[in-house]
Amino acid sequence: MRIALDFDDTVTLDPLFWTEFVRLARLHGHSVTIVTIRHQGWDNSDILGFATDLGVAVVCTDGEQKSTRHTADVWIDDSPVMIPNYSQSHGLLIPGEEA
Repeated sequence: MRIALDFDDTVTLDPLFWTEFVRLARLHGHSVTIVTIRHQGWDNSDILGFATDLGVAVVCTDGEQKSTRHTADVWIDDSPVMIPNYSQSHGLLIPGEEA
């Protein structure tokens, strides 16, 4: 399973919990990637430190919706508008939704 984990207001709310979560996920053979709306040019030393300690990748979306820069099976994020809806993530058009 590919897990996309938000950093700001998700990992930052309880870093110890998310450290254990990442370790457990990896122990069970899942991949975890930190996916953040932050820009690559910002000071991202906090994210990079967390990711480096756990051996996970970081994707900065430079302000774009996260699904445009990363593919995941499971998204964990405090801001649902940054996670694609079902039709966006599966290429489907649900009646009543615009393409």
